[in-house]
Amino acid sequence: PGNIMLTKDGQVKIIDFGSACGPGDTCSVTCTAFVAAPEKTYSVAYDMWSFGKTIINWLFGDTMELPNVAPMLTPFGKNLSSILDDCLKQDPTKRLSASELLEKYFKETGQPWP
Repeated sequence: PGNIMLTKDGQVKIIDFGSACGPGDTCSVTCTAFVAAPEKTYSVAYDMWSFGKTIINWLFGDTMELPNVAPMLTPFGKNLSSILDDCLKQDPTKRLSASELLEKYFKETGQPWP
């Protein structure tokens, strides 16, 4: 998506909060169609879906879906396929939150990912 940029030193920055809203807020969700969650209602689960789709976008482009990219994920580390699976579950109640994702994949090892 066009609102995610990298600084010269490699930090990721979100540069547009035009449609930002919080859980429970009444708001319309507008985003790049590729990263839109199937449920179309904003929630933390919606953000996690968008996060997973953004990773796929960065690596492979807008048209790729998880089943198609799974075989190509090996060079990126063994956890990437699992992280994407946890973000892209069709049932939003089964998606991990950001804190759950960090706990599961980053704090267990004490090592930076991947």
